[in-house]
Amino acid sequence: ANRGVLPLPTGPERRLQLIHVSDLARAVVLAATADKVNGVNHIAESRSYLWREVAERVAQAVGKNARLVRVPAAFISIAGAVTEGVSRLTGRPSIFSRDKARELLAPGWLCETRRAEQDFGFVAEIPLDRGFAETAKWYRAQGWL
Repeated sequence: ANRGVLPLPTGPERRLQLIHVSDLARAVVLAATADKVNGVNHIAESRSYLWREVAERVAQAVGKNARLVRVPAAFISIAGAVTEGVSRLTGRPSIFSRDKARELLAPGWLCETRRAEQDFGFVAEIPLDRGFAETAKWYRAQGWL
């Protein structure tokens, strides 16, 4: 986003839910101190976003008019395999791999958050826009942006 370009996979629109680390930490404390937790509780902002919306909000947070560039899903898969192979050959870790490509191309990353609210009163308080703005501010303070 800081360079003015944000890649997005082609194909169907994909939705995902995210969580700010402060909300996640609060959820862990609430769950750990609850009288009873019933089964698995998913922790996320209850609202879901399209990848396109996430990309637009990232660009907004860094103060750029980033252009969304559609990348064919096949290219993403190939890039993951190539990056993983180069990583193995060089012995240097990579943040992108075939697994990351599969995650990016998944139909969606959605969960049901109501049980966490019922079991221990957790509701995410930090919406995506605010979380990205705080993250961008921190990145600037560290000299990363």
